[in-house]
Amino acid sequence: MCTTKVYLVEHQVEVPSGGLYDQYRMNPDLEKIKQIPEITCKDFSFFQENPKKEVTTKIGPTWSPNYYYKMKSVQFVMLAPIKECRAKVAQKFVPLSPISDYGLVAITFYSYDVCDKDSYNEVSVAVICRQPGSTGPHILEIIRSILSKWFYSYVIALPVTTEIARVRGKFGYDLPEWLMKIDLDIGNKEITLMVSDMDGRNDLSIKAPAPSRSKPIP
Repeated sequence: MCTTKVYLVEHQVEVPSGGLYDQYRMNPDLEKIKQIPEITCKDFSFFQENPKKEVTTKIGPTWSPNYYYKMKSVQFVMLAPIKECRAKVAQKFVPLSPISDYGLVAITFYSYDVCDKDSYNEVSVAVICRQPGSTGPHILEIIRSILSKWFYSYVIALPVTTEIARVRGKFGYDLPEWLMKIDLDIGNKEITLMVSDMDGRNDLSIKAPAPSRSKPIP
């Protein structure tokens, strides 16, 4: 694959030649994006109603926000010792606890097939927390979060598979990002996921039946 060097202040990054970042530097022509074969939903009203703005960041001026035009994601929520959860979050955050001595951790895998920073994979590891200012039993808040399909969380790790995503996230927005090999295969019947450690060894692998798909959205 041919690459092009781009500079984000003192950071030199190689991106795919002719890719979206190389062509548009975060400010693409939406009509050209619609013509990409992988994009089946042509309703771009959200992007048109929320145009990008040029902003100043630690890595220089850029166009924001970063848009994802086609992506897949899968999330696993699991129990974790509450002491470990509390140790990972800032003091003002309170981890949700469904049962005594345990909190909840969400591991979310993302595959960004078409986006302003070119395609890449990402994993979010987050402790699920109480909404700031909320009171009452933890279990009721958990039930409300499940019904609304939305919850507060404190992200503790956000590894990615490309250098442009790492540099923009880490130095531009202070996100806990670093390079990692992340394999993600979301099939019709099965989901297979694998994350390698810094030495290339298998650090986390998950295989599970594929749930019913939600309706695609733009």
